Amino acid sequence: MSVATRADVSRLLGRAAFGATKADLDKWTGQPYDALVHSLFPPGPPGTLGRLPQDDEVERLAFENTIGDIYLGVRWWLERMRITPYPLEERLTLFWHDHFATAFTGQPDLGLIMKQNGTLRTHALGSFRSLANAMSTDGAMLFWLNGVDNHVDGVNENYAREFLELFTLGTVPQVYTETDIREAAKAFTGFIVNTITRQSTFTPARHDTTVKLVLGRRVGGHATGSTAEAAEYAEVTEAALAHDGGKTASRFVAWKLIQQLGFEVTPEDTTGEILVEDVAWAIRAGGKWDIGLGLRRLLTHPRWRYADPAAGRRLVRSPVEMLIHATKVLGFPKPLPGQTWLWPVQVQTILERAGQTPFLPPNVGGWPHGGGWLSQTTNLGRYDLLLQLVTYWRNLGLSSVYPMPPSGDIDAWASYMGLGAFGTNTRLRLGEYLQDPKTTVEIDKQVTMFLLAATSPEWQVM
Repeated sequence: MSVATRADVSRLLGRAAFGATKADLDKWTGQPYDALVHSLFPPGPPGTLGRLPQDDEVERLAFENTIGDIYLGVRWWLERMRITPYPLEERLTLFWHDHFATAFTGQPDLGLIMKQNGTLRTHALGSFRSLANAMSTDGAMLFWLNGVDNHVDGVNENYAREFLELFTLGTVPQVYTETDIREAAKAFTGFIVNTITRQSTFTPARHDTTVKLVLGRRVGGHATGSTAEAAEYAEVTEAALAHDGGKTASRFVAWKLIQQLGFEVTPEDTTGEILVEDVAWAIRAGGKWDIGLGLRRLLTHPRWRYADPAAGRRLVRSPVEMLIHATKVLGFPKPLPGQTWLWPVQVQTILERAGQTPFLPPNVGGWPHGGGWLSQTTNLGRYDLLLQLVTYWRNLGLSSVYPMPPSGDIDAWASYMGLGAFGTNTRLRLGEYLQDPKTTVEIDKQVTMFLLAATSPEWQVM
């Protein structure tokens, strides 16, 4: 039975669970690797018996019924990512938020955005079929991609186009035509959103009742007012998932998972990449479209676990991932119920400069990935996030409660940062600082060591 090394623990949690701590390294090093992967999966979706309570769920539900300031929601979600007992689920919720990228614009308002957030979390590790269907009738999505303007007398193709291009099938190869988009758009007609209750409702009078042909499959043509007519969007989902026996959609989803939890795979390579093929097969196996099963295959696959960094098979972590990991390393305590003191306004401002603010993706394509996260501006933003956080940690007097390692113990710093080890170049840079520090005050030296370690290639790129 294969056991986890410190590098395994660091890589797995760094990519899939907002980072490891020294306690994680000590707990799981030498334990069965499969057991470590298994430990990340919660017992069923939210609300399932056996799940630990999420103290902040009442607050999220309250947000669903308010217009509110989107930054209240941002701070709530950052805190959920930080304290959740289910970090993999939260990481996948962030992944799907990027995949089905929807931004706060005033309409959708905070309530609709937070309802969508709950839906993404419910399906995050469940059925991709169910998730895709849920997004087709989601109130925030209906506003974001003009679904509320899509009716029989004025068909709007925005959502249908993105459903096929960005959400289910991709473009390499592009298997759908402009006719498929127009026909799918007709099938999606008829939904409106009540801006008071924030519930989406199917209105038969706004729906196109004709028979459509989407990707070669018959869709629609049901009796007016029937349950089948109201669920016609699900027939479009089935048409997409059935293409080429499910291979097209499952490969696309597998590719997206690998891109954001592993390393860069170009769309042209997806058919020949064994990791894409194996994860895709696990997702579509038995027609279940099981995201969790595909993710287990990914995280235990030798080509993911032993990916060669020298071949570029590394992951540049997003600003949010980096920020949450830093809070875990520094040891901020869990706040009292309803308390959100950890996230001052300046953090969200710096997140914007770093290039990623939850609930505010730049467009329907979501955020960049890989090297796209890094530029002169965003690199400064990433550094400022770390500086802001460690300054806040110090001002709160947490250095005596959650002490850092001695400044001169480089190996201890690797463990403190949740890493298996530093590379040669990073060790040299840290050693150079220690030989000629700008101060002799130990806490100042420790803070500088934290900033140097947190901006190292080993910590920024997993």
